[in-house]
Amino acid sequence: MNIYEIATKFDLSIRKVRRMEKAGIFKKSGSEDSIVSKMSYALGKGNRLSAINLAALVEDSNLVYELGPYFEKADEQVRNLGNVRDEIAQDAWAHVDLAANDDPAAVERMIRWMKSVIPHDHEVPYEYLAVRILLAKTGGVRKYLAARMPRAILNCRKNPDFANWVALKPNKYGHNATVFRRPEIPYDL
Repeated sequence: MNIYEIATKFDLSIRKVRRMEKAGIFKKSGSEDSIVSKMSYALGKGNRLSAINLAALVEDSNLVYELGPYFEKADEQVRNLGNVRDEIAQDAWAHVDLAANDDPAAVERMIRWMKSVIPHDHEVPYEYLAVRILLAKTGGVRKYLAARMPRAILNCRKNPDFANWVALKPNKYGHNATVFRRPEIPYDL
């Protein structure tokens, strides 16, 4: 049993269970996979998977089968990403750090890439773009990009050239979720 299952089963906070783990109260089992346990915990709470977790699922599709009862939820989220492997951002990942620091040239390059990836027929969430950038790199670079990505995309959203490509939709918790879509082109006859 991992710390996330313990927190859920005994109604404890993750912070408290982590402190108990650091104090040496739990025995470690060698078969425990931390990324799968984090995904199971998030899905069990009814949350969506993070972009870095979705990137791991796209990269290693066998991880989906280890999620047990949450297989269908995770598989649906991966399928909603579309054909990720054909649209990996080979160049855009290099501009994430500068775009996060609000460099105008990097923001323009990221906007150009995002406009080329956003589909014509439906709205897409943040993860749709983030996973394509995260799959360009692995390991520590991926974790660094994942930490800088929200600020970089926020700076792109602030750009007036990209403002009509972004919409806010209310979600089930009363907050707004950002979705990206191609703007409607008015027909002028």
